Amino acid sequence: MNTVSKIKNAKTGFIATSLSVLLLACSSGTDIESDLGIENAPDWVNEGSVAVSDDDGRYIQGVGMSQPLNDMALQKSTADNRARAELAQVVSSFIDVSLDDYAASNGDANSTNIERVISTFSKTSLNGSKIKARWKNPETNVIYSFAELDLEKVEEMIEQSTAMNKDMKKYLDTALDTKFDRFIKESETEK
Repeated sequence: MNTVSKIKNAKTGFIATSLSVLLLACSSGTDIESDLGIENAPDWVNEGSVAVSDDDGRYIQGVGMSQPLNDMALQKSTADNRARAELAQVVSSFIDVSLDDYAASNGDANSTNIERVISTFSKTSLNGSKIKARWKNPETNVIYSFAELDLEKVEEMIEQSTAMNKDMKKYLDTALDTKFDRFIKESETEK
């Protein structure tokens, strides 16, 4: 096997492992056992990125981190951007499932349009997100950022989307809550 093939195989394995870890991190509860086991860290650091449905609402939460850098502002920004990237991945997975269902129910197999919608939502979801907290590990100086996106913001993005046709918007509008619940349940069963 040549070097290029080895790199491609390693890259594919890394991506598959990363996606598996992300999907395993999704949960509907707020009491999640720690994956990282970082002592004295806030719960959200150890919980990682999750989709949450509880009495407070429905949220997608992402956690990002940054190793120590010579510039504290750059380190915080890097952690924030990584937390938002985690949100974008979860939103992308959620929208992907929803659009697959839409395509199946309407016989619309236009994968190019669906891929464009998923890409647009991944990028747009960053706009509605908020950095809710940061934590710096005093032992390692690693900074963790906690980003959150309210499902209501996702609903607003669907309404304002120019990438979706009217039928797709109507389908997602009527099925969003059900799809979100199903997405959480599917994520739980993959644990």
